[in-house]
Amino acid sequence: MRLFCWKSGIGCLLAVGLYVAGSTPASAADIRRVMAAEIDPVAPTAAMATSEGRKSASMWGGQADFNVGPVATGPEIWIGNFNRKGPLNPDDRVRREDLQFGEQHKVEATRLRWTVSLYEKPSSLRGWFVRGGYSYTKINSRAKRDFNVNYLDSTATNLESDITDTRHGLMAGFGQRWTFFDSSLTASVSISATFNLSRSVSEADLDPDARTDYEDFIEDTPYARMSNKSVPEANLSLGWLI
Repeated sequence: MRLFCWKSGIGCLLAVGLYVAGSTPASAADIRRVMAAEIDPVAPTAAMATSEGRKSASMWGGQADFNVGPVATGPEIWIGNFNRKGPLNPDDRVRREDLQFGEQHKVEATRLRWTVSLYEKPSSLRGWFVRGGYSYTKINSRAKRDFNVNYLDSTATNLESDITDTRHGLMAGFGQRWTFFDSSLTASVSISATFNLSRSVSEADLDPDARTDYEDFIEDTPYARMSNKSVPEANLSLGWLI
């Protein structure tokens, strides 16, 4: 089932791209073909800022688009890995809702979006732009929790919970791109939001609180790209114009 969801998401991305490329008018020959490839310099920095103590995170993202006639199209990817662990010392007492000694929660997330954009300067992919497209998100969550109020109690039951969250939706946004150094370097700022149309969550666990813990995790502010809500997100990208 997981493999099918993954392949169906990739298939939708390719189908959208091929449709856009195949339906552009003959006037495409009148526009110089260029491609912009950019990376997100903020994601790794934001991950470092949220990595402290027994919390670790890594994030990276990038995008590429090329002009086909009057429009531009291309993929965008964001990947995040997050891990939270309980304290090293079993005598450290923390709140019950926090992770205890020996507990851990790990989340791996991937978001793919295929976008179609209208630029102010379509021949050079610069200026103001509006953007829309298809979004596919897959999140794997694995938690190890002690199902007992007193985790040092000999009757405490250690439970592992696995959750797979798959979403399909649409995205919309706008922004501006500048070019520098003879139009070879680019800088883009944008605001976008994802609107999920369908969501499938599968659980393989015995922990009755696993789903609640997972929902709380993905709705944390630093991990807004994993949120199931249509949360606006600001993006900064730096790259090259080919």
